[in-house]
Amino acid sequence: SASSSASSASASSSASAAGPEEGFVTAELAAALTALKAMEVLRPDVGRRLASWVAAAGGGQRAAGEEFGRRQAEVLGELRAQYAAHLRRAVAGVAAAGPSLLGALRSAAMSKPLPPPSASASSAHNQHNRNNQRNVNNGYNGGGDNSNSNSNGNGNGNGGGEYSGEGSERGEGDEAEEAEAASLDELEVVVGPVLAHIEAVVSGLRRHIPQRRALVGVLRGLWDHLGGEALKFVEEDLRQRSSWRLRLMAMGVSERVSAAVSGAIRDVLGHDVKEKDLEPPAPVKKLAEFIGSTATESVAVY
Repeated sequence: SASSSASSASASSSASAAGPEEGFVTAELAAALTALKAMEVLRPDVGRRLASWVAAAGGGQRAAGEEFGRRQAEVLGELRAQYAAHLRRAVAGVAAAGPSLLGALRSAAMSKPLPPPSASASSAHNQHNRNNQRNVNNGYNGGGDNSNSNSNGNGNGNGGGEYSGEGSERGEGDEAEEAEAASLDELEVVVGPVLAHIEAVVSGLRRHIPQRRALVGVLRGLWDHLGGEALKFVEEDLRQRSSWRLRLMAMGVSERVSAAVSGAIRDVLGHDVKEKDLEPPAPVKKLAEFIGSTATESVAVY
């Protein structure tokens, strides 16, 4: 109808006016999503009750069931179409209000990579711990000074010399791997603002949209949008730079976003959560399949 079209246009034009307190969704749009989803959820029970009333009034149970069955199918299609249109507007407003994941990834690609962790004091400490662990694995006394191992040389004559050679060889390999891996700091620069936006959206929507399934619809839409941006960046990288480090960074960002959104969905639905509620959107699954399980295991970003 004309009134509903005007209401939709008004909600769309004022979407940017909603702030974090409302989860970046206007009151009009939140009310429409809540009402439409509630009607869709309650439709089967309402239909059965109406059919029983018509039958009790003398219309006949079979005739009432057939007629209401046809009408319910029409109503359901209309409800879902209107809900989908409002949901797209809500997701677009929520996504536009937050930082651009694609823009952050592009900025990370253009900026100079941060020094590998081995250049910092903290990572030097981690390297020392790894050396000690290798020392233990090779039969040395990791808890004491390495000079003790060099002096006794039990079992291999020149244990200290062999250990030093192995440590040097592995150290060079570690540096090469670290140069190609996204550091924790690089990842945090990209994903930190996005995770903060997701947290603000969840907090606002829980106060603003009482219908939990409608709330989850907005969260899944945002999840799909962010996954699409990460996938688009990887596709761009393949055409322009083909940097393994940047693709691993995009994968790490996608996994952090997925963990945040799926965790929020679990909190919202509680015991009513279903497997399909937590299934990653198509762009997220496509990105994971592209990178592959071996790549995921090789990057230590969190």
